[in-house]
Amino acid sequence: SRIESIIISCRRYDIKPQTNGKHLHQNPHSGVFAVQNRQSLIEKEWKIELLKYISGIIQFYDYKMLSINCMPDHLYLFFGMRPTQSISELMKMVKGDSSRFINKNRLSKCFSWQQGYGAFSYSKS
Repeated sequence: SRIESIIISCRRYDIKPQTNGKHLHQNPHSGVFAVQNRQSLIEKEWKIELLKYISGIIQFYDYKMLSINCMPDHLYLFFGMRPTQSISELMKMVKGDSSRFINKNRLSKCFSWQQGYGAFSYSKS
């Protein structure tokens, strides 16, 4: 599926404007955030389900999912966004919605993300 190919793919992408006239910022961004207290709670058995869910959140809010992956204690995102969109709002939605998803489906006992995140932008040079 499309989401699985995004998850598996770690290739370098060039962001192009979308065909509907809504342009993406030409500099992609990455984000990283950790499980509360850096606990290794993300398990192999449900890792792909979590990555698909987070990819869906990002696409639902009209950001461009480029790549996603995680380790047992933290998660990486690589995404495109429009100049009018906010990284802080995206991180708030992703962390909040994914925590509720994990807890509602009882994938982990009392799961939460650590406060804060790291975000970086990339440019062609």
